[in-house]
Amino acid sequence: MKKLILTLSLLVTVAISLHSQEVADVEITPGCRISWNLSLGYPFNIIIDQVKPDFVFTWDMGSNASGKNIIKAKAVKKAIKMTDYFNDGATVTMEDATTVIFSKALYKKMKAGSSTEMTLDGIAQTLRFVKSETLMVAVDGADVALNVIYAETDKNGKFWIWDNAKTPIILRMELGWSLTIESITTKK
Repeated sequence: MKKLILTLSLLVTVAISLHSQEVADVEITPGCRISWNLSLGYPFNIIIDQVKPDFVFTWDMGSNASGKNIIKAKAVKKAIKMTDYFNDGATVTMEDATTVIFSKALYKKMKAGSSTEMTLDGIAQTLRFVKSETLMVAVDGADVALNVIYAETDKNGKFWIWDNAKTPIILRMELGWSLTIESITTKK
C-alpha cells in the first residue's frame, strides 16, 4: 500500500510538472512569426527580420495594413517611450521609443518589482509592477506556459510582458482596447 501511494504521488507530481512546465528555451530569432488578436476586429502579425543590435520586424493587420518598424539599439536598451500606432505602408525608424517590446530599462525595473515613469502614445504615466504569473501561449503549435510580468499604469493600462530579458515582448495589453497573443512560430 505504501508503494502504491508513493507511486501515485510521484505520478501526480510528474503530471503536474509536465502540465505547468515553463518553456525557457523559446528563442525569438529572424524569421519568427508572432500573432496577436486585436479587440478592434482584426489580427496583428509580425515577422522578425532582425533581433540585434536593432529590433526589426515587418507587420500586417490582415488585409487592413502593413509596414515595417526598426527599433534602434539605443531605444531597445533605454527607451521609456512606447507607441502603439502604425502607419500603413510606412517604414518607421524608432530612435527613442519602442513598440511590441519593452526596452531593457523598463523590463529591468518591472523585473525588480519597481515602478517607473514612461510615456505611452504621448501620455506620461507611471508603470508599476503588480505580480509575476504565467500565460499559456501556442508556441510552434503546442500550448506552453510562459513567465510574464504583469504591470499596470496609473492611466488604467495593463501589460503582460514576457519575462524574457532578450526579448521582453508584450504578450497582452489592455488600453481601452486589447491585444492578446495568439501564437509564436519559431520554426521556419
